Amino acid sequence: MKNEQTRIMIVDDNQAFTDGISLLLESEGYICHPVNDPRTTLKLLEKENSDILLIDWQMPKMSGVELMQRIRSHPEHQQKYIIMVSGKDTIEDKVVGMDAGADDYLTKPFETPELLARIRAALRILKLEKELIEQERKNTVLEMALSISDKIGNPLAAARFLQKYIQGNAQKDSTISQSVEDLGTVLLEIQELLKKYQSIKNPRTIPSVMGKRMIDPDSENEGGHSQESD
Repeated sequence: MKNEQTRIMIVDDNQAFTDGISLLLESEGYICHPVNDPRTTLKLLEKENSDILLIDWQMPKMSGVELMQRIRSHPEHQQKYIIMVSGKDTIEDKVVGMDAGADDYLTKPFETPELLARIRAALRILKLEKELIEQERKNTVLEMALSISDKIGNPLAAARFLQKYIQGNAQKDSTISQSVEDLGTVLLEIQELLKKYQSIKNPRTIPSVMGKRMIDPDSENEGGHSQESD
């Protein structure tokens, strides 16, 4: 099945190979980016954002193993699906390639149906990973909602009580001033707590009621340090 949205980067020092594979995959509806100098791969990934990479093992300027290790060490590219393509066909070679970061291993020479089947399998795995990430995001949002409800509920209740008290005692000048000051303190507490949640970049969860978890407001903030309570 054609997939016009899938981008595939083909990294091999043999231009005839990258051009030939590109023509084949483009005829199947994929968007291809041939690369003949593996040293430029990381920079090109920043622009092309390919979903799947076909990487040759034996290249003179940088081996496929070294290139994969560099890709896997880059935070933004750790989820790329990599198929190592190599003439090395022993079990030991395949183990080395997979341990270096390959998600799949394809031995040269290969038949077109096998390559296309490997790519379709890669797409199924990538789709599943995206679904899992989205589910985790939804869970995080729910945890955040629970955290806000739990942590802000008491201050808000106190603020409403003070508001009603002030309204009911508007004629008692001696008590209004202190009550207004107390109300301001409570609202400031709410504001500071909201700032904490808004600055969290690396949320840490803690146990809550009914076996659920919620985000700790003292999780690491944008600067990478745990926020201190005021």
